[in-house]
Amino acid sequence: MAFQVSPGVEVKEIDLTTVVPAVSSTTGAFAGTFQWGPVDEVITVSDAKGLVDEFYQPANTDAGAEDFYSAEAFLRYGSSLRVVRVATTGMYSANAAGHATTLVKNEDAYEASYDNSAGV
Repeated sequence: MAFQVSPGVEVKEIDLTTVVPAVSSTTGAFAGTFQWGPVDEVITVSDAKGLVDEFYQPANTDAGAEDFYSAEAFLRYGSSLRVVRVATTGMYSANAAGHATTLVKNEDAYEASYDNSAGV
């Protein structure tokens, strides 16, 4: 579509792409708030089962349900998806003392901070 930005200046957008990428072979990326899984770690999933295995299927009332189902919808057509679970306020790791300040984002963070057996 041609239009004039100012007097005498015409802008044209021309698509010179010669191929249409196949959606089935496309890898996507997604960052979302899921109810379970590692935080700030890129996980590659290739199907809906892999998404459920890593991040669990949410109840429809969960805040992260919209993100989960968006990622699942991409996997119906794409071959793989790189997913990152983002940290949200109020997200804490389970602990016996019930400390609201403890957050272990992923396995690497746990091993670096809390796992004494790694050096034994």
